[in-house]
Amino acid sequence: ETVGHQAAHSRHELKNTAKVQHDYHRKDSHNIVPTGTKDDALDIEVVGDGQNVVLKGIDSPDPVYFCCIEPPTTKSNLEFERALNEIAVEDPSLRVRFDHETGQTIVETMGELHLDIVKNRLVRDYGLNVFVGPLQVNRPVAVFIIAT
Repeated sequence: ETVGHQAAHSRHELKNTAKVQHDYHRKDSHNIVPTGTKDDALDIEVVGDGQNVVLKGIDSPDPVYFCCIEPPTTKSNLEFERALNEIAVEDPSLRVRFDHETGQTIVETMGELHLDIVKNRLVRDYGLNVFVGPLQVNRPVAVFIIAT
């Protein structure tokens, strides 16, 4: 395992409950931890001295580009999903979704360099030599109303 891989996993605590393994983010005194829902992952809570302070996170713009990304083998699919989710938690401008129509995992990024960084992290930190499809531009949908 690489140092980055170990560092990413050291921030998590695994608990076994009824033969199911749950992954909990460790929350110790003086740590900064995400609060709220998955969509609200940028709010942070500062814990210490008997007081809790919740700070509003930074709103990140919508991703401009998207492409499909696939694990190297079907056996590594679970590790692939977990790695993408960990990277998405650390990088709020990255969005990951599964397209049920095509059966592909889609990553939405801020550009080609951002996608290269995500791919390099998957290779370097998690040992996943992923396949990345062609980069495409998100086209905003505009609604026009014709006045009569």
